[in-house]
Amino acid sequence: MKFVTYIDGGDRPKLGALVERLGSILDLQSAYRRLTGDSLPAFASLQALIEAGEEGLSAARAALLDPDERDLSPAGRPGQLLAPLPQPQQIRDCLCFEAHLIGAADSGAKALGMSEAEAEERKQVMLANMRARPYWYKANRFSVSGHESIVTWPGDSRFWDYELELGAVMGKRCRNVTPAEVPEYIFGFTIFNDFTARDLQGPEMQMGFGVSRSKDFDGGNGLGPCVVTIDEFDFRNARMVARVNGEVRCDNNSNTMTTSFEELISYISQGETIHPGEIILSGTVGGGCGMEFGKFLASGDVVELEIAGIGTLKHTVVAHPPSGLEGGGRAQSNDDARAV
Repeated sequence: MKFVTYIDGGDRPKLGALVERLGSILDLQSAYRRLTGDSLPAFASLQALIEAGEEGLSAARAALLDPDERDLSPAGRPGQLLAPLPQPQQIRDCLCFEAHLIGAADSGAKALGMSEAEAEERKQVMLANMRARPYWYKANRFSVSGHESIVTWPGDSRFWDYELELGAVMGKRCRNVTPAEVPEYIFGFTIFNDFTARDLQGPEMQMGFGVSRSKDFDGGNGLGPCVVTIDEFDFRNARMVARVNGEVRCDNNSNTMTTSFEELISYISQGETIHPGEIILSGTVGGGCGMEFGKFLASGDVVELEIAGIGTLKHTVVAHPPSGLEGGGRAQSNDDARAV
């Protein structure tokens, strides 16, 4: 099943399920009322559905068996879809693709003017750290944007970038789980666009606090268009494609993850409780961002991230009006791009 949060003829978000054969969204609460004459708390939101566990999923399956046209809305209306989890319980962004680390390290070393020897030493240290254990940072869960949103870039940044990532949405509370146990605790998967102001990111990383403004600006955490349940999605082998203005920039696969979701989530859970509704991200797939190729975004660019089995997440980026970047934000050179 594919679940969405959407607006339909009002300001109050609804929980829906995609009925792809009909090109429609099923209003789950309305369908449940028609079947039973009552409301179901699990259909109040996607977070409520996740917390309801199998009871909520069983009710959703029943509603989808023979949907009434009165409970359906045509899918695809502009501005219809919000982020499936408009305010996630937690967002942890991890580093699971070695190819991205290599590409990012090479690009960053070039931007910083490092010698070949210095760059290689720096890269090998980073690779050794990555291979020793998983790493992550916690993103701003209040700065989430959904499908077809417009993201306004911070006025003090000139190097704008996207990042193609796969996100696991946790379905059950867990702690100290083994890798083999992890799948039973995952509710489903979604697409994540980790928008990043590269010229702000570098100095932040050098200070040792990790990323902040470079990734936490309003709308900077793109999420959607839906959450597909784990039983209907092959997270170990999913094609991942990024396009900018229709041009394919990345065509890769989740099977290139160096650290699997099972290994990642098991490690995070050691001594720390993971809660339902948390999103745990794969990090950027190899080639999944412009920085790896020295290609940054400009005002008006349209970014589409597609993962087979989930769908396509689309955003438009625009310059912040007071920034003086109304004519674009495209980098003319890489000299000031402090990538990591």
